[in-house]
Amino acid sequence: MLSTFIHLLPLSLCLFWAVIYALLCSRTRSFALVEVLLLLLAAALVPARLLPGEGAPVTIALVSQLIAPSLVPLCAMYLGQLRHDRSPKPAQWAWLVIPVALFTSATLLLGIAGVPAVQAFMLRLWSEGFGILPQYEGSLVHSFFISTVPVMRIAVAALSIILLAYMIRLLVRGRLKAANLRNFLFKGGRISVLQLQIFHLMVLLPLLPLATVLAEFGLLPAWLDLTIEVLEALALSLLAFTAFFSAREEIALGDMFGGWLFNYRPEKRNEADQELLDRIFVNASHETLEHARRSVTDILEGNADGGDSRSRIASSIYSALSLSQEPDSLLARFQQLMTADKLFLQSGLTLADVAERLDSKPAYISKLVNKTYRLGFPELLNTLRVDYACKYLLEHPDARGEQVARESGFLSASSFNNCFKRIIGQTPKLWLASRHR
Repeated sequence: MLSTFIHLLPLSLCLFWAVIYALLCSRTRSFALVEVLLLLLAAALVPARLLPGEGAPVTIALVSQLIAPSLVPLCAMYLGQLRHDRSPKPAQWAWLVIPVALFTSATLLLGIAGVPAVQAFMLRLWSEGFGILPQYEGSLVHSFFISTVPVMRIAVAALSIILLAYMIRLLVRGRLKAANLRNFLFKGGRISVLQLQIFHLMVLLPLLPLATVLAEFGLLPAWLDLTIEVLEALALSLLAFTAFFSAREEIALGDMFGGWLFNYRPEKRNEADQELLDRIFVNASHETLEHARRSVTDILEGNADGGDSRSRIASSIYSALSLSQEPDSLLARFQQLMTADKLFLQSGLTLADVAERLDSKPAYISKLVNKTYRLGFPELLNTLRVDYACKYLLEHPDARGEQVARESGFLSASSFNNCFKRIIGQTPKLWLASRHR
């Protein structure tokens, strides 16, 4: 009874976390990918005895053809999301061609050879072992076996090696070390969510094929089989639970138990509130903190009696944290477009152009700019261009006005001079002269 429970534990936990994730994280960026990953892991863990009937071996073989090779590229895509990649890279999508090709070839061979013949062969193979293979050499059922067992496992092994190399590359490029994990577990330190999930995958991925292969060859003692099942269940739970924090850059062990923070006694309320605020703002940038401070100050000064100030302050803090907590938020993508990609240098840029790039509506972008920067979109655009022009003038003091205007995104030298004087308070020439005194 206990062994059956442990054997089914990884599958049960996989389904449990899939349901919990669907209930609590349906609006997050990583929801679809994590949910598919959990469901595919659950399907891959379904043991043969849960598939009744004589067609079970054939069913398992076909399902394995599609699911097992798909898990590797899906894991790579999830790690890419943790790195805040905009979308999966073409190479990652190309990986999915392998499971589709394997599944298609196995299905065609099954149709040509005939389901009854393949069922009889697979049942005999499962009961008598691989010693019967020479009797079927050259037949279609033997080709079905080659496609669904050796070829599939070689493909999974190759994909797993590529994924392992990718994860090691991520660890090296991010200067992520095992000491980070030790500090996270025992010293209350913070760790990259990406690094934590890489560790979980490095434990989980080898366990799945190891248990399957060793069990088939009868090389897995009962106690070791149960131990691997428990380790699989633990790694799956840690992977799924940590996925709740996929939107964050780093996390501390205490953050993972933040839900209990609200269960405090009345005399501990101030202490709990302070700890909650500390955890909310721990990853916030200086810009985010300043925006939150300014918004909260304005609310309190305009509503000293309280009223709905609590809900307005909470809303203001949530808005200010959108960049820090939701890397794929509209504000984060807008700032990426303007500051990192320097879209403001594009001459003739309009609000509609930016909205199209962000898959949003001009009205939403305008409201976002007004709320975040207290400026209209044209004024923000001119401010960014003038700031860039100041840096360009310092680097190219002999540049002509037309050249500076063109490099900074202005349509003409006259519009550049007018905006520069309005924002800086001096003409470009006088400002540059004052900087060189």
